[in-house]
Amino acid sequence: MQTPLWVLLLLIDLSMEINLWFVCFLSGVLLLPSSISMATNLTDQSALLAFKSHITTLEPNQNVLGGNWSTEASFCDWIGVSCSRRRQRVTALNLSFMNLQGTISPHIGNLSFLRLLDLRNNSFHGQIPETVGRLRRLRRIILQYNHLQGNIPMEMGHLLDLQTLDISQNGLGGNIPPAIFNISTLQVIDLADNSLSNSIPMDMCLGLPRLEFLYLQKNHLSGQIPTSLCQCKSLLLIDLLQNNFTGSIPRDIGCLSNLKILSLAENQLIETVPPSLGNLSRLEFLDFSNNNLWGGIPQQLAHLSSLTKLRIALNNLSGEIPQVIFNISSVKHISFTGNRLSGHIPQLPGLGHPNLENLYLQRNQFSGKFPDFILNASKLTILELSSNFFSGSMPTTLGNLRLLQRLNLARNQLTNKPIPLEIFQPLFAYSVFSIDSSQIKGRLPTTIGNLSNLLVLDLYDNDLTGTIPSTIGGVDRLQGLGLFGPIPNCIGNLTGLLDVSLSSNALTSIPLNLWTLNNIWYLDLSLNSLHGYLPPEIGNLVVLETLDLSKNQLSGNITSTISNLKMLKRLDLSKNSFQEYGLEGRVSTKGDVYSYGIILMEMFTRKKPTDEMFVGGSSLRQWVKSSFPGLVVEVVDANLLMREQPIEYQLDCLSSIMELALQCSSEFLGERPNMKDVVDRLRKIKQQFLLSNNVTVLQIQS
Repeated sequence: MQTPLWVLLLLIDLSMEINLWFVCFLSGVLLLPSSISMATNLTDQSALLAFKSHITTLEPNQNVLGGNWSTEASFCDWIGVSCSRRRQRVTALNLSFMNLQGTISPHIGNLSFLRLLDLRNNSFHGQIPETVGRLRRLRRIILQYNHLQGNIPMEMGHLLDLQTLDISQNGLGGNIPPAIFNISTLQVIDLADNSLSNSIPMDMCLGLPRLEFLYLQKNHLSGQIPTSLCQCKSLLLIDLLQNNFTGSIPRDIGCLSNLKILSLAENQLIETVPPSLGNLSRLEFLDFSNNNLWGGIPQQLAHLSSLTKLRIALNNLSGEIPQVIFNISSVKHISFTGNRLSGHIPQLPGLGHPNLENLYLQRNQFSGKFPDFILNASKLTILELSSNFFSGSMPTTLGNLRLLQRLNLARNQLTNKPIPLEIFQPLFAYSVFSIDSSQIKGRLPTTIGNLSNLLVLDLYDNDLTGTIPSTIGGVDRLQGLGLFGPIPNCIGNLTGLLDVSLSSNALTSIPLNLWTLNNIWYLDLSLNSLHGYLPPEIGNLVVLETLDLSKNQLSGNITSTISNLKMLKRLDLSKNSFQEYGLEGRVSTKGDVYSYGIILMEMFTRKKPTDEMFVGGSSLRQWVKSSFPGLVVEVVDANLLMREQPIEYQLDCLSSIMELALQCSSEFLGERPNMKDVVDRLRKIKQQFLLSNNVTVLQIQS
């Protein structure tokens, strides 16, 4: 009896070519070598067609597989398919960057000669099929930038010839299969930007002698950093950014003599920075930012002669910065922001620092004179020294740093006599200029309107004279503003403003077009002399997170449009003369009744408190009150009036509701009813209306 064809094909798929003669013997069929090749090729073709059936393209007009993957041509000529010359078996499937979507078919496991699987930068979803573990010849699997989910299959640990495992930028969850760390041929492990959790084996490097690149950043991994790292002697890169690793940095990490990139930022690491780091003579990038490291900065870091970027910001480091750190001539970026470092920045006359571009030392406890050596860093683009205790004279040659884009010396103790603003004028052509509280004198030049690249201008609390030039309205890319004196009307042109700090400016009024800048998230107008009412237009600033109007002379009601500020996190209206739902100075639940009264008005007038008709101090409540009781028909929504019912009954009902709404929104707590009374009165209004009209159409939800 002849073996069924499907059994024969399955045996062919699972066997090597040398075993095919035995299969043919079982089937009672004698196949010549050419027919053997045809049978095995049929398996690959079937697997590819099954793979195609699970996918579509995001661009229907560019469906390259639909027109090309056809049995009318050899599958070895299909787009993305490569075959071996002798056997004509599929050895590579590269469909990267083709806008494909769908799932990865389990039939992929039938391509038993596959060495490369590259599906990166598509929109595949679903799980990685377990059958991938059958591709024993696979050397590179690249699935990054897709939408894959679920766990990493345990079967991937069977790929003992694998050199590159890249399944980054997906949505995989669960643990990393331990067997992966026993694939001794692996050179690249990239599992970054997923949702992987749990710890990694402490002895992981015992099975990875050839590993060069380890990308595990942006996951939920925890536990300690493996102590066996020294066994991965070929490591060039370690990136564990944004995880939950705890414990200390391995003390012997300096054993990785080939390491070029080391990023352990945004974890929960503790203890001190290991001095053995100084042995990493090839290290170019070091980032330990945003951990809980303490202690001092090791002198040995000065031995990192290839270093270009050094970041140990947002930790608990203390003590002084060793002078030798500034002898690393290759360094381009130094950041010690947000530590407890103190002492003087070393004065190193004649030191060129030919490559230094960014220096971040803000939010520390540095003191002493401004470090003059910075003036020799001719490539410097960012200088952040704010929130320290620098004192003495500010160099008048800062303007010579022609490439400087951000200068921030704010919140220091630079008490020298005022410096003419003209010295810094060359810097205005760049992105960020911030030297508040530094006693600069002079006028802001009218040419400021020509600075099309300026993003932040902060000259708060200086000895500036004159007024802000109206030409500032031409700086249309400006996002942050901290200035002095009266605010010109042209501020409305600065539509990109995000951060406005105009505190302590003796302002008496605010241009109305300030309230049209609806991208602002931070607004500080405190410590001025603002008077009048709070305009309802403030409700336009819907992304506002911080609003500080304290210590002014504002009065009147607090506009109800402030309820539009859903993103608000900090609100300070203290030291004014407002009439805070709390005119009588008492906190009460009747504040909620006020809001309910406004809502009633909105429901029955179909007008919002932010309506453009309410300008010049008028409000929704004032509009309703002015119509009550005789002209209530002029403010209610005409669509509420039913033609088949007597108008007088309808107006009686609406007048009663408007009267209740006005009482709820009274300025004085004592005049507002409580919510129980409000509910009772609404029920009575409803019953009276239904009895008078014998209808059940109008439903007033209480």
